Amino acid sequence: MQNRDILLTKIEETGAKFLDLRWTDICGKEQHLSLNTQFLPHFLFEKGYLIDLDDKEKQALKLDFASIVLDPFFNDATLQVRCSIKDYPYDVRTIAERAAAYLKATNIANLCNISSRVEFFLFDEIRWSSSVNEVFYKINAEGASFNNDKEIAGGNTGHRPDFRAANFSTPPLDYSQDIRSAISLTLESLNIKITAHNHARASANQCKLTTDFSALVEKADLTQLLKYVVRNTAHNFAKTATFMPKPLADEHGSGMSCCIFLAQDEQNLFAWHQEHSLSELGIYFLGGIIKHIKALNAFTNPTTLSYKRLLTEGKVINICNCNNNPHINLCFPDPAANPYLAYSALLMAGIDGIKNKINPPIVSKTIEIRTSENLGQALQSLETDQEFLLNDNVFTKEFITKYIEIKNKEWRLVNSLVHPMEFKLYYSL
Repeated sequence: MQNRDILLTKIEETGAKFLDLRWTDICGKEQHLSLNTQFLPHFLFEKGYLIDLDDKEKQALKLDFASIVLDPFFNDATLQVRCSIKDYPYDVRTIAERAAAYLKATNIANLCNISSRVEFFLFDEIRWSSSVNEVFYKINAEGASFNNDKEIAGGNTGHRPDFRAANFSTPPLDYSQDIRSAISLTLESLNIKITAHNHARASANQCKLTTDFSALVEKADLTQLLKYVVRNTAHNFAKTATFMPKPLADEHGSGMSCCIFLAQDEQNLFAWHQEHSLSELGIYFLGGIIKHIKALNAFTNPTTLSYKRLLTEGKVINICNCNNNPHINLCFPDPAANPYLAYSALLMAGIDGIKNKINPPIVSKTIEIRTSENLGQALQSLETDQEFLLNDNVFTKEFITKYIEIKNKEWRLVNSLVHPMEFKLYYSL
């Protein structure tokens, strides 16, 4: 079926009034533009839709008609469609498409399959300020242990999970069961399989969603859609959701552990080395990840907060064989990552390991790793270790330079601000 026929059939089936074009910027933030389905331009199906992303020239949004879903939140029936940006050097979805194509071109495999366990917080209220004479943030979450001593309208029931020990809590200690179920069912209606959900370790309504395996580009698309559904479902429940890696001091942070394996059609190529439950190809893939770990952190852990989480958790890689499906479980990524960049970089590191037969320093069911210590170090590592990303122009030097420039500005900005703890430590010296 032609693209035009696919779209017109969907419009007829759903009664859609609008077509919502979705794309992702370099930092991972989704953007959108809604077109009236009665006035769709004829060139949309061949040339895409022109928009202004910078002052130099217009860019064309190239629609992926296979990604069309009915938006579950808009009042008027609206179809969402994922877009790449044609001939734009900073388009992240194009990078993911090139990474998937490069894997096929190597003849190593034709699929990179990824699943993820995405963690996030559901708060009742969040306030912050960063001004010349005031810096603060204030968080409230009904189910958090820090509310045990609070006077609450209607009475304080006292049912809350313990600090840093809330994993798998049951109601009434689990305040977010119904929200997670609503999120899961909404995602299911969008063809995203949530195989499990649970209260995560932090007491302040931290949630975890476990997703099924998907191919790289599709997985990145679905990760963006998952975040969208989480935020909007939370909003409908009068909550606010965040994927910040470490919003609460001393509490567990939010990770996005990624399970990954390569396949040839339906054959898992990481199966099977008797001693380690991982094939030689899988071991080399692991070696590439470990070799390039600090450069990878620039994409898998792209915020200053990411490294506050990695101080105490997440610096582990596991070799797993769940349901006779061997894979590598990477615990260090976090949900602030741009999925198109993070997944692509992980694949490129793994391919480099396979092509150069890089053996990891140790192979065991659980491997402790040394990550970058902060965002600045990760960006420095990316500057000096980027050749593996440049193969077949999957990433380009121009893109990496731009990315480092943007992230260095964030790093310098945060470092330039006065922290309240500095008053506690130094005010009376």
